[in-house]
Order: sequence, then structure tokens, then C-alpha cells
Amino acid sequence: MLLWILLGVLVGFLAGSVLTFLANLGLVADGREKVMLKAGAFVCSICPLCIYSRSKPESDLAPAIGKIEKVCVFCKAFRRLRRIEREEQEPSLPGGACR
Repeated sequence: MLLWILLGVLVGFLAGSVLTFLANLGLVADGREKVMLKAGAFVCSICPLCIYSRSKPESDLAPAIGKIEKVCVFCKAFRRLRRIEREEQEPSLPGGACR
């Protein structure tokens, strides 16, 4: 379990480092934030705690894991990326009207 978490952190760090390097070269400008969110969301998607929490939200451990998710940067990236994807899929109403 610890190995998966370390692997996810390593992948997230490497993705961030490569993107920063490419941005400094001027090769990546648009969509950089979304790519960084995807790297963080990937770590969250392979985290055993997050997988368990999403698969069994009624369990006794879910509230404790929920407290961890509030401070975890990878969980925040996962939630933010899902919110952005939902907003892109929903058609916007004319004049900025709410539903």
C-alpha cells in the first residue's frame, strides 16, 4: 500500500517537473494548469485510501478519510478536475442565467 502511494507521489512529481521544464522553454503555455491537475488527480486515483473511500462511502472509515481528503493536495486536484470537466460538459445558459 505504501509502495502505491510513493509511486503516485513520484509520478506526480515527475510530471510537474517535466511540465515546468517545458514551460520554461516556452513549449507548454495553454492548459498547463489542467495538466498539473491531471497529474495530481492521477495520484489520488491510485491511492488505496481514496479508492476505498469512493467505493464505500457509508463505511466507518469514510469520515476519517474525508478529513484527510480536505487537506490532501492530490484529492483537491481530483475534485477540482472533476468540477472543471463537469462545467465543460454542461452547456452554458445565455446571459449567465442559473438553473
